[in-house]
Amino acid sequence: MKYTLYREGNFYKGTLHAHTNRSDGRISPQETIERYMKNGFSFLGISDHMVYGYYPEAEDENFLSIPAAELHTHEKGVAHHLLALGEPEHTGFSYGTLDPALNKLDVQSLIDLIVEKNNLAIYCHPHWSRVGIGRLCELENLTGMEIYNHECEMGWRSGKAEVFFDHLLWHGRRIWCLGSDDTHSKDYTFCGGYITVKTPDFSHRGILKAIADGSFYASSAREGQPAPRIFDFICGDGMAKLWCDPSRDVYFYFSTSTDPAKWSYSYKCIHAKENDPVSYAEQEIPEGTKYVKVTIEDFSGNTSWCQPIWLED
Repeated sequence: MKYTLYREGNFYKGTLHAHTNRSDGRISPQETIERYMKNGFSFLGISDHMVYGYYPEAEDENFLSIPAAELHTHEKGVAHHLLALGEPEHTGFSYGTLDPALNKLDVQSLIDLIVEKNNLAIYCHPHWSRVGIGRLCELENLTGMEIYNHECEMGWRSGKAEVFFDHLLWHGRRIWCLGSDDTHSKDYTFCGGYITVKTPDFSHRGILKAIADGSFYASSAREGQPAPRIFDFICGDGMAKLWCDPSRDVYFYFSTSTDPAKWSYSYKCIHAKENDPVSYAEQEIPEGTKYVKVTIEDFSGNTSWCQPIWLED
């Protein structure tokens, strides 16, 4: 049996991309943290631009501040933005303003530096950044990519990036997808892009290890509206199986090639009626499938994305 969600543990909701008045946001870190806590978030990465932030004073048994920063560099008209996410005790970055010389690194060198500093590297809002899909697929050492960025979608309609994620997978990149807010304190940019992590260890290390391992799913919704929850997604005995909140649409995607010159894939779609929603779905896995992924959408249009399950391991 193959899966990405751990077999043991609890689910914790959080977002890893948010800005405050320490860079170009409008409100303080404390006000930002309070808003997320009121919305039931269990962890938050305040990732101000070129400011590595950590706020232990806000932590308690139910809430974690994840050390984070948004680093960026430009390359031929492309604004590459990257999240760096680390553990308080093991990060190689110093808290506070980062060296502006980092902005002069090429994007691969910046990713490599983030990883060398014991941080996860996440590629931000590829649509908004205007990165070419081919260039994105060349990058290495990324843990994940924002499949949804709420600020970019609400402000510029450029926050949805599923096509970028698909191309990365088609090129054989084993990468995870994240939902993020990227709020700059505008009312409509809170609590709309997030991830839900499953882990038996609610600690900085536990959350980040679960993200590195793919034990989470990504979501998009409006503040106050939950996206459909995913309880489990497994592949075994020739079948892909999903358990979720009652939903309208379930999309199974099966790829039998990771060679872009020999794309071979198939979709299986389930479209439910409101009086008969889908909460369990299964599909036969075609022979030769390299990986399987699933996307679900509820009757309000809120969406959740499973992480791909690779069957070649």
